[in-house]
Amino acid sequence: MQRPKVFIGMGMFAGFIVVVALLFNLRPQGVNASSRMKSLSALPDTPLTAQSDPQDVLMLMLHSHSTWDTVSLSAVEMTRNLEDGNIAESVTHMQIKQPDKAFLTRTLGGQKYVWRTDGNTIFTELDDLNVYTTQVVPNEVKESFQNYVVPLIDSSEPAIYPHPFGVGIPTGLNDQIYPTGIAQNMFQNAEVAILGKETIVNRAAIVISRTHVFEDGTIAKKHTYWVDAETGVILKYQVCVPENENLLYQYGCNWIIQTVITQILFDKPMTDSMFDLTKITTNSRYVPWDELERLLWGQSPSDLPFVQQGKES
Repeated sequence: MQRPKVFIGMGMFAGFIVVVALLFNLRPQGVNASSRMKSLSALPDTPLTAQSDPQDVLMLMLHSHSTWDTVSLSAVEMTRNLEDGNIAESVTHMQIKQPDKAFLTRTLGGQKYVWRTDGNTIFTELDDLNVYTTQVVPNEVKESFQNYVVPLIDSSEPAIYPHPFGVGIPTGLNDQIYPTGIAQNMFQNAEVAILGKETIVNRAAIVISRTHVFEDGTIAKKHTYWVDAETGVILKYQVCVPENENLLYQYGCNWIIQTVITQILFDKPMTDSMFDLTKITTNSRYVPWDELERLLWGQSPSDLPFVQQGKES
């Protein structure tokens, strides 16, 4: 395999409206971990420590969504272009009430994106374009929010089943708040190392890492996660790449992606009225979902996998 040129380009703000899965032709370092899995039915004792078994950290991440009912947080997401050093930074504020209610605002370069759902309908607004739209959540998807069960890990069928509600939240933070998909992937094909324990936003975090290598054995990139010791939520996340073709990680983390939760509060009481879409007031113009996508992308839309186009109420 040839080494790809390291480059992170900054797309338009519209890129934050959908969840994009990037597949890298990289071989993860380590052996398949499914053969040494413990039972998936029980959570490990918490809080975790730096001396915890790495498998216990993954178990907590796997079941993280069952450790909390509500979460309120703020976070900074950054991507860095290694060719010119430019950093794009977005700020997200989010509130979630399980199993199906959420409200988030996200800003990037002065542009603001609002996304809210009451579990039945999704409201999306782009302030810079002065437009909004609504989408109806199908009944079968509502049921998946209510009835999600962590799948059994089968190395013969290495499919990943992320949390269905987490997948729909349009921010890169979704996998950090609902890390079950990351944990499934690590259980199946990654060797996880515990690096230590740190404090992030006044919470104890277990630092773990995984490494991807090229076919010739050289390091391609490293992922580091700061995992909340009580809930399994990922409080900080970094992706690092080599400094150059010859000096691999001699100067610490040459990061291309970094996300840090700056404030977080679990299980603060939240009423359903906080997510009531009928209370939204806006001066923006309603447009159907396909027109919103056309404004964003300049081309025909592709429907999100878990919603249907709604109508103006």
